[in-house]
Amino acid sequence: MRGRLLFWVLVGLAVLVGYPYAGLVISHAMGTATVVMTEHDGTRRTLVMGPGATHPDWLPVMPDAVVINAGRWLPTQSQSDEGDLEILTHAGLDDVRRFYTENLRQQGFDVKDLGFGPLNPMTAAYLGIDGMLYGYRAATKDEVALDIRSASGLILSSRVLQIHWRKAEAPRQLPGATG
Repeated sequence: MRGRLLFWVLVGLAVLVGYPYAGLVISHAMGTATVVMTEHDGTRRTLVMGPGATHPDWLPVMPDAVVINAGRWLPTQSQSDEGDLEILTHAGLDDVRRFYTENLRQQGFDVKDLGFGPLNPMTAAYLGIDGMLYGYRAATKDEVALDIRSASGLILSSRVLQIHWRKAEAPRQLPGATG
């Protein structure tokens, strides 16, 4: 009985205020966990995942946005800092692009607007992608990729921003990049 009730509550949330809120409820109910994994060569790596996982100080979160979920591979001698961040926002597409482009450029990133990246408009619409940004900071070898998801919700429009960061020796050569 409780399972059905939870299901219909999540469906109601997704329809009325957008699927990001359903994800927020699920992520916060599950909490934050730490997992230690052993690679094939015996190297141990630690992954912290959940809404309480941290992200680099240089990675901004939009004002009035909420962290839905995050994952962070803790750095080791052989592996660099890397992770993902999912953010719920009510901001429009242009506001999101402007905020991240300006903020990352102020921090020394070379930011490129990828449009839909390698996707055509129909495929991007089907996958729920409104745009993509990419940034690379040569001084620190930091790389960040941002997928701006399509807005959803009948009463309150919300969208997810999916951000991935990592260390990279050189910037990627990406199709459709405009500076």
